[in-house]
Amino acid sequence: MMSPIHTKSISQLEGWKWKDEIPTEEDSFVVRNFYRLHNLPIKEYSLEDLRFMIGQEYGLAYLVPVALIKLQENIFLEAEFYEGDLLYTLLTISSNYWHTHKKEKQELIKLYTDQKRKVEEVESTYEIKNKIKTAFTEFSR
Repeated sequence: MMSPIHTKSISQLEGWKWKDEIPTEEDSFVVRNFYRLHNLPIKEYSLEDLRFMIGQEYGLAYLVPVALIKLQENIFLEAEFYEGDLLYTLLTISSNYWHTHKKEKQELIKLYTDQKRKVEEVESTYEIKNKIKTAFTEFSR
């Protein structure tokens, strides 16, 4: 079920306005994409949009719960780059966030623990599988 919060953009939820010049094609992809997404309602985010904004560590209080819901069926789903990239992004955001969101951290640990057998089933390289396992080990400390 979609929360009414998800009909709003991160900038609406956080009361933040873009103060710089509107990005042009000359600006980096990161700047252009961040600008595009900060005004887009969360419900319109693709998996890659979700991964991108979490990776920017922006709007985490709103986006992490959405990501956790997406990962419930398959924790190793692919947002854009490789199977498990959304999971990896969650595992590597600042520990400061997780210190203040312990319930979500425990939910992610449980999701990984319940589905870790899938890590061997994922069609990916050893390096990527190991990268995720290592990030989880660091995360769960």
